[in-house]
Amino acid sequence: MFLFILYCPRLIVTLQAEKRSMAERVDFIKGRKPVTFVDLFAGAGGISEGFLQAYTDSKYYDFILASDINENCELTHRVRYNEQLGLATKFVTKDIMSPTFVADLKKALRGKDVDVVTGGPSCQSFSLSGRRKRFDKRDGLFNHYLKVIRALHPKYFVMENVKGLLTKDKGRFKEEIMREMRSIIDNKGVPAFIGFSENLLKTSVSPFFAEVFVQKLMMEISEDDEDAVIWKERFFDSLDTQLKKVTREIEYRVSKSNKYINTIRQTHPSTPQ
Repeated sequence: MFLFILYCPRLIVTLQAEKRSMAERVDFIKGRKPVTFVDLFAGAGGISEGFLQAYTDSKYYDFILASDINENCELTHRVRYNEQLGLATKFVTKDIMSPTFVADLKKALRGKDVDVVTGGPSCQSFSLSGRRKRFDKRDGLFNHYLKVIRALHPKYFVMENVKGLLTKDKGRFKEEIMREMRSIIDNKGVPAFIGFSENLLKTSVSPFFAEVFVQKLMMEISEDDEDAVIWKERFFDSLDTQLKKVTREIEYRVSKSNKYINTIRQTHPSTPQ
């Protein structure tokens, strides 16, 4: 019987890196409570990266599954999350509009509870840049996303959108989306969320940003149109007041070609005059 020993420096380095990565992860999660999340329409993992970096001393986001229709996205995730970070994150390469998508998603999750679902349904038909179509099958991705929310029953969900969503089909599409969202969320928790946001903002951002954030939030979630208009007016009044405050000390110069035009020239202190 012969014993052959194959010496492969690259393999040894890889195994050492994986061992070090796993050791670092064990040390990182020690004493922290996991908050599981699933990322749909994951792409290259932009939203996933943000969640992984949003840990605290007591909690961290446990990335358990991602999904996208593009198989190249799966390759990116395998390299980044499975190989580099040593996570056990699964990936489902499938069209969310497929009749078996929810079933396949649950199968991959193997009964794990999901705390947060994130996703940014395709937004080309809503974007203000480029040509917009009134009827676009990608509009239905929102409904399929919400279908997953209903099936997984997460504690929270995050849905990315674009500004054009508000004006799609004269605002009727936004109303449909909001109506669907309200049918699957518990409105009783909204005041608590607003209170939490206000307390958090007081210690993390400027008073101005905290004020306009809450005003924008109230404008978006108000079910009554009149209340929404009131919050909208407050929001833009705050922006206008802040703009006047910031620009009050700026030196304006009268244009040489037109006395009714004032110009502003701002330079860095180190720039030669």
